[in-house]
Amino acid sequence: MASWVNLLNFYGDGLDSLPLADRATIANMSPEYGATCGFFPIDAITLEYMRLSGRSDDLVELV
Repeated sequence: MASWVNLLNFYGDGLDSLPLADRATIANMSPEYGATCGFFPIDAITLEYMRLSGRSDDLVELV
């Protein structure tokens, strides 16, 4: 039995100005355009969100 997974990796200069809420919306919509899921690179915005949402310093450092 064959199984296909379509993953999208978003990248580019424009990501620096894309707020986390917009990234979450775009990634959440991935199945609507045929992908299984969408990924954004981990950057300072991602790490700040992790801190603001109560993740431990050890976990943020691990990421």
